[in-house]
Amino acid sequence: MALLLHLLLNVMISCNAAGIDTSSIGSSITNLFKSTKNFSTSRVVNSSVEAALPIVQDPEALMKINPIITNFVQSPDDPLLYTVTDTLDVIGLHPTTTYTAKFTVNPDGLSTDVNAGAGVTTKGHWTISTNANGETEVKEDTVLSGPSIFMPFIQSTTEDAHNTDMDNLVKLINDNAAKSA
Repeated sequence: MALLLHLLLNVMISCNAAGIDTSSIGSSITNLFKSTKNFSTSRVVNSSVEAALPIVQDPEALMKINPIITNFVQSPDDPLLYTVTDTLDVIGLHPTTTYTAKFTVNPDGLSTDVNAGAGVTTKGHWTISTNANGETEVKEDTVLSGPSIFMPFIQSTTEDAHNTDMDNLVKLINDNAAKSA
């Protein structure tokens, strides 16, 4: 059963990559069997909020540190809209999928709104703030929605990528702070 699910997801991703619209399939599946998961990641950084905030508010910096993003192109019509390409690992295969991501700069960070196709969406909010211990903390809160049947794979892939994002972001912020010192 799991192999069949991975195969179906791979077919939908391949159709999406080939420019075949799978949104109606994904929407139908999502409407019948939609699942939503929330997850958060946070880390303390060795930087001030003021020094780290511009990095967190930079969509391209965040995409460059994402381990599955292999390409992104900014829309000529909307500077906060990007077409993004991921390369996934699906049972030893490495299909690519292309989707849109909208980034909105906020006073405390950056919000993301991703429509990954096949009924999969994510809404994220990256923030930088001072925590209760007086330390500078970067945090990401994510709401992930998609077809229930694919959610274990989608959630695992997304959480793994975002945890690596967070580790890479901490390194980027800390390295920037060290250079400024």
